[in-house]
Amino acid sequence: MNQYLPKLCILLMIINLSSCTNNSRKSYPPKFGDNGKVVDSIKIAYKAEGIEFENLEKTDLTDTSLTICLINCKKQISNNFDSSLIELKAIASNIRRSLANDSAYKSYRIVFVNREKGIVTTEFFSYEADIPLSDLKD
Repeated sequence: MNQYLPKLCILLMIINLSSCTNNSRKSYPPKFGDNGKVVDSIKIAYKAEGIEFENLEKTDLTDTSLTICLINCKKQISNNFDSSLIELKAIASNIRRSLANDSAYKSYRIVFVNREKGIVTTEFFSYEADIPLSDLKD
């Protein structure tokens, strides 16, 4: 019996880790006044596999911050801090203007996510910024 215990523990760990993949998490985008055209253009411009929205529940599509995740972008933003911040603010500003209700969020969190799928899905953020509404141009 003791010889099977380590194998059972390894099997349980694999099952547990595989159930924690992001495939179970759903993305509920906010309502857009332009039917998502700006989001589509950002996806094309950065050659992203997809764009997901986090921290939103299906029953409550508003939050104090809108998190926008650009998944596996082939085009990355500038390595220069000032240039990348300007670029991230531009993304947030464009998304804000495309929303049906552009005053629904107090900040916009832009995240570039590199996601690798395998037995276990792994993610790491290459760029991330939380842009307050006061920093966005009207």
